[in-house]
Amino acid sequence: MHPPVRSAESRTPGQLGAGTLRVIGLSLLLAVLLEALLSLVAITSGDFVGLAPSLIDLVGKVPWAMFVCSGIWLGLKLGGGRPLWAAVAGLIAAPVGSLLLRGVAEGFHALAVTGAPAGPSPLAVVAVKAVEYACLGGLVGWLGRRTWAAIHHHAAAGLVVGVPFGAALLALSASAGSDALGVSGVMAWTVNELLFPVGCALVLFVAAGREERALRGPVPQSQGRGAVRRSG
Repeated sequence: MHPPVRSAESRTPGQLGAGTLRVIGLSLLLAVLLEALLSLVAITSGDFVGLAPSLIDLVGKVPWAMFVCSGIWLGLKLGGGRPLWAAVAGLIAAPVGSLLLRGVAEGFHALAVTGAPAGPSPLAVVAVKAVEYACLGGLVGWLGRRTWAAIHHHAAAGLVVGVPFGAALLALSASAGSDALGVSGVMAWTVNELLFPVGCALVLFVAAGREERALRGPVPQSQGRGAVRRSG
C-alpha cells in the first residue's frame, strides 16, 4: 500500500514557492560544489588552465542545475507526487537546461574570441538528457511514495540513471572526436554524468524532507515528557 501523498491542492502557493526556492538554492550549491571538485582535480593533475574557464563552466552549470532539479520538483508537487508527472517534467526540463548550458558556453567562448569546444551533436545530447532525466524524475517520484525510501535509495537512483546514459554520452563525445577519453575528460564525465544525477536526486530528497517537516509543524515536547512520567 502506498503511503498517503499530499495533493498539489493541499499546498498553498507560498509553500510551493518556498519549496521551489529551496530546490533552486540547493541546486546552485550543487553546481558550485561540483565545479570546485573539477577544479581541484585539474589542479592536482596539472591540467588546471586558469580561473576563467572554471567560471565559464560554473555559469553554464547554473541554468542546467536550476532547470533540471527544480523542473522535476515542480512536476512532483503539481502532480501530487505521481511518478509520471515527475518523468514528464524531467523530459521537458532537461532539454531546456541542456540547451541553455550549451548556449552559455558558446556565448562565453565567442566573447573570448576562441572556438567553441568540439563535441557531439546538440540534438543528440538533448535527446539523451531528456530520456535520462525523465527516468530520474520517475524513479524519484516512485521512491517518494515509499515509506522505506531513504537517502541512499535516492543516491542509488541517481547512479542507476547516470551510468547507462552517461556511457551513451561518453560514446557520443568520443565518436565526435573530442578528448572525452583523456584523464581530464573522464574526470569531467564522472562529475557531470554520475555525480550530478546523484546530487540532483539528493537535492529533491532533502527538499521533500524539509517540506514535510514544515507541514507537520513542531512536535510538542510535553507529550514526550508526559509519556516518560507515566511510564515511571
